[in-house]
Amino acid sequence: MARRLLTITADDFGYCPQRNKGVVECYLRGGITRASLLVNGDSPSEAADLAKKHNIPVGLHFNITEGVPASHKSEVPSLLNHKGMFWSKTEFPHKLLQQRCIVVEQVAHELRAQISEFERLIGQKPNHVDGHQHVHVLPGVCEVVAKTLKEAGVKWTRVPDELNIDGCAWFDEARRRFSSEVADHARVARPVYSAHDVRSTDGFVGMATMGSYMTVERLQHRLQMAFLGIEESASPDRDGVVVTVELMVHVGYPAVTGKGGCGEGCDEFAQSPDRLHEMGVLCSDTMKQWYTAMNMSLDCAK
Repeated sequence: MARRLLTITADDFGYCPQRNKGVVECYLRGGITRASLLVNGDSPSEAADLAKKHNIPVGLHFNITEGVPASHKSEVPSLLNHKGMFWSKTEFPHKLLQQRCIVVEQVAHELRAQISEFERLIGQKPNHVDGHQHVHVLPGVCEVVAKTLKEAGVKWTRVPDELNIDGCAWFDEARRRFSSEVADHARVARPVYSAHDVRSTDGFVGMATMGSYMTVERLQHRLQMAFLGIEESASPDRDGVVVTVELMVHVGYPAVTGKGGCGEGCDEFAQSPDRLHEMGVLCSDTMKQWYTAMNMSLDCAK
């Protein structure tokens, strides 16, 4: 039987104090194994202090689609709108792929600035770097991010090539389209990162189970499908094979209206009870017992 390692990553650490509180609580209760820090969030210093206090493994949540840059604005003008804020998650791909006005060297510059800020906050370079709203797997961006991560000595990234996204009947059309595009881009990005010696888990789950979409039954089904899909393609004799999957989650307490975010205030998802709902599922005895029954060991992917 294959050995199954499950990494559970909480995104958006540092977004606001309520997010930080939820991430720490979820880690201490065994619901997550690591977190990804937004260095341009509202409360990254608090998050860094909490991570060091509780020995939470932390990586960088590279963000170029929300808020203000870590670089001086004059150094990354193609990434910013007229207000000096990053293009949104819908605007950035349009600017990059259709208008072709994003200067990818500026993406690399901002990534280096965020890695530097992470090191200042945490005291060491990030073990992993993933992309806020999955921008790091976009064509053209993934190549420059992979090269920059290798140069910085970062060993891990996320490849969100989630299986069967088109089959998620609970999605509305906009969510299905966005998630399907991310998964398609991620499949192309996986060998790019691999060629630069930046590792990723064998499989990924998380777009289909965000917020209110997460139920115990749905989460168990998606995780089992991810592990089985990899095992069936790996080897007919799976004894001794190690299979790894990352589960992306968004835990936290509801943000306070008008506070938090990355310089533009908090969004509806941050203020909703959805993140608290995820905490309840992930920290439940039902999930913990199921991991054991399914031969899944929780791991922080170092």
